[in-house]
Amino acid sequence: MKSSILKLIAEAVATINWNYVTLSRFRYGNKRRPAFRGAPHWHERPFAYEIYHRLRQRWSAERLERFCLVQAEVLKRYQEIEKMKKMPDILFHAPNTERNLAVVEIKLASNNSKPLSKDLNKLLLFQRILHYEILVEIVIGTDQALVKTKAQLIRLSKNIRATIFVILLSLTDHRTSVVKITKFRAYEIVPKSEG
Repeated sequence: MKSSILKLIAEAVATINWNYVTLSRFRYGNKRRPAFRGAPHWHERPFAYEIYHRLRQRWSAERLERFCLVQAEVLKRYQEIEKMKKMPDILFHAPNTERNLAVVEIKLASNNSKPLSKDLNKLLLFQRILHYEILVEIVIGTDQALVKTKAQLIRLSKNIRATIFVILLSLTDHRTSVVKITKFRAYEIVPKSEG
């Protein structure tokens, strides 16, 4: 089941519909008519919603609801879990049981206000307190930004004593790759997919 979940997440990321995540390039300013200019602009939420949509489609097609559900942005504070005031982007779990399979965080590589280490620590918290088995970080960025992210993952891996899968999604060519961080190491485990 673990490898199936990771595979489904990677497939969902690789098959997103770029029409739903690419924001308008019109700039309004003080003009009566908008001007079409500038580079494409990206936000995390459209990616999170599209990935969630793709996951739900795959989950239903594979009839995996009998094992667990995919839910988005569940704030665990309502369950009165001490030290758990965090909200992950996506959860795979069996509600009303203690069966917690996977927790997913999504980040734009260009979002400097939300450091990668903060996301990885959130994943580790969900594993430590709620015993989630699979930890997944999805990082979206230009090829240049993803090279920096890989270097950052190597540095951060020195302090991580768990396994975290990081799916890298290129804004440049729409390809994905998977990096596995495991007890002091980070290495690519899946070659780039066609975008």
